[in-house]
Amino acid sequence: MEKQMEIFFSKINEKFDEQTLKLTTAITKNVMEALEEKLKILSEENNNLKTKVNNLEQKITFLEKEKRKNNLVLFGIEEKGKTETELMNSITEIIVKAGTQLDIHEISYIRRIGAETEKQRPLIMSLTTTWKKHLILKNKRNLPTSVSVKEDFPREVLEKRKQLQPRVEAERKNGNIAYIKYDQIIVKKPTHNNREKRKRETTTSPTTPSQKKSNKKNIDIANKTVNTAREGSIRFNVRDTKKQLESPSDRKQKINTTRNTRKTTTNCPPIRPITVGDTDHHPPTYQPTNSISKTEKPKRSCLYICTLNTRTLRTSESLQELELAIENIKWDILGISEMRRMGEGIEERSNYIMYYKGEVAGHRGVGFLVKFRLKSQIQGFEGISDRIAAIHIKLPKRMF
Repeated sequence: MEKQMEIFFSKINEKFDEQTLKLTTAITKNVMEALEEKLKILSEENNNLKTKVNNLEQKITFLEKEKRKNNLVLFGIEEKGKTETELMNSITEIIVKAGTQLDIHEISYIRRIGAETEKQRPLIMSLTTTWKKHLILKNKRNLPTSVSVKEDFPREVLEKRKQLQPRVEAERKNGNIAYIKYDQIIVKKPTHNNREKRKRETTTSPTTPSQKKSNKKNIDIANKTVNTAREGSIRFNVRDTKKQLESPSDRKQKINTTRNTRKTTTNCPPIRPITVGDTDHHPPTYQPTNSISKTEKPKRSCLYICTLNTRTLRTSESLQELELAIENIKWDILGISEMRRMGEGIEERSNYIMYYKGEVAGHRGVGFLVKFRLKSQIQGFEGISDRIAAIHIKLPKRMF
């Protein structure tokens, strides 16, 4: 009995162990799945936060760059007993002497960098335009020896530029073109060989056999006229040489063309004498040259069609601005996008008819402006959507 009981208990223990293993594995799986789901959510949030932080850092650097793009840092300018207006006047005088025209109104502000000390502090000058800044930097060699000018950069960019400076010097020693642009180094290989290849080839002289042979008679005539002019017996005239250089066939062609032109211009018959009070019973039948012949087609009028993105025509003020803008432009039909007028309608103005269609207030919208003289030819307007509209117009036959 004891052995049977031992066997029974051992089997029970084995079953308990199996159940505990099954339970532990199931519980661990469920717990791990739940943890993985939560970790996925956390990791996605973390990645989104990282991307947002990177975007914000890029925006901050861009704003910092835009803020400083018109700034210049000046060194070596005295600061004792000088107000802001005096500083502006003295700086404008220095820059004008250096060769760049600068007005006080082109300076937005001036301020010193750092706290007051015995040493001369650098000065930041902000200009209204970047091209004026580039002109000052271009002529900085003409500034006095005690004054120097540099661009305004943030601290991080200045540190990067200091680290890149030895690399720039090494590239220049190797014969390459190297310079620092903001916080990056740019290296270019010299292009001397390409410049030599792009040079124009030397032209050959006219006496070379590759060129066409010139007319010997014309050359001899020109030489004779030049020699006679040098001797003083005949006055040298360019027109005479041109006449002599012309061949007899060219002269005949010129004479024929002049005769033909005279015949075409003098179509009128000669005047016939008639006694006073009598009428000419056999008047000449001719048509003056100015009259329009039957073969000539009448002039056709043009239709001027234009398109325009107005950004908005929601208010009457914006419509008046458009009318002033298109006063000096030839137009008959004007297709307009981004009208931003709600609904669909036709309005008759003093000089034109306006059609508009919009589905969302303040967004999209299309329409037409048609000159009032084409009102009878308009068959209808068709608004397909706030992006597409059509006009049905019947044009006269002589329009095109």
